[in-house]
Amino acid sequence: MKKATPYIIMFLMISLMFLYFEISKASAEISRDHEKGEYPYTRLVNHTDSIKVFFTENKKDVTCHVRVITPLRQWQSEPVTVSKLVFEKTPLMACLPRKNAQGIYAHVWAENITVQ
Repeated sequence: MKKATPYIIMFLMISLMFLYFEISKASAEISRDHEKGEYPYTRLVNHTDSIKVFFTENKKDVTCHVRVITPLRQWQSEPVTVSKLVFEKTPLMACLPRKNAQGIYAHVWAENITVQ
């Protein structure tokens, strides 16, 4: 039994290395070209300082969340898991559900009125 222990440890280390290389973490900032014409996403992009999508991907899907930043506040969505295809087409829409986006936009709109 004691002879098998080094092999088990080596197997676990190699497995962890493959897992580390398989999963990548990244973030992307949404530009004004993304999500054109889709309410409320276009308005969020146009009326905020920054929108960032943070994501971790594996072979089949992507787990992501969104951070929306304005001069007065910032919001962060709950993580969601979506297919890679959906994420690649529309990352903001995939990672920020429409109801949440509408709620954030309502706050952003109110901020813009009070700041001006």
